[in-house]
Amino acid sequence: SAFRESGDPALPAARQQAEKAIERALPEILLKAITDVPVDSQVTLGELLRTDRDVLEWFQQIHYKAAGKTGYFTPDLSGLTVRYTLRLYPDLITPLIDHQRPYRPELRLDWEPSGPFTGIVIYIPGELPEINSPRAVRLEPCLLPKIYDQELNLLAAFYMVDPEVLLTQGAVRYTDSLDEKTYQDRVGYYPMRVIARGIFGSRPTDPVIPLEWANKIRSSRDLQRLIAQGKVVIVIEPPQDTPAASTGP
Repeated sequence: SAFRESGDPALPAARQQAEKAIERALPEILLKAITDVPVDSQVTLGELLRTDRDVLEWFQQIHYKAAGKTGYFTPDLSGLTVRYTLRLYPDLITPLIDHQRPYRPELRLDWEPSGPFTGIVIYIPGELPEINSPRAVRLEPCLLPKIYDQELNLLAAFYMVDPEVLLTQGAVRYTDSLDEKTYQDRVGYYPMRVIARGIFGSRPTDPVIPLEWANKIRSSRDLQRLIAQGKVVIVIEPPQDTPAASTGP
């Protein structure tokens, strides 16, 4: 590299000075970096930082949790790049959790319970109708998603999930892969597979599933337990490239 070739004895000192300057600026840098992270359909982390003192105090100390790697000079030696890593779980989600045990929703008894599913997979096929809106939107991942049925009854929320699960892996896993082997560790070998019918929320973060599947969840403690254990995967179909216009045979 240019760094090794130069042999400039001043470069190690310059690296040390640059790394110290970055460390001093790190708290402000990280606060800016997390500002746009969606918490749920209502707020971002940045909005919570402005309105919730406890959340602000937590994130003012977040730089202590950031894992940094050794910096490296740019090829022209004009700058130093240092990469820091924060984990969504538990670093970002911890101050958002205030329950001790998962809430158990009322069990519906007038519906036949479902079979022994090992997880729940919800497919989001591209753009879906936005509830109470004429437009179609793509689902946006967030830290604390909710799941609704077509009558907008709430089926799943973060307070229905075990706090320890939230801290280690979150309420759901997001992916764009249709290969269930890549998330079999999360939903097992026989997941309940559901295709979402819409998206709800001020921000498009919450999938809406068919009423039939929602009633299965409401009638089954086993399915509600899967939600409490975070055994939910949301598969978001990646954007499709616009195909080239056909010129015919």
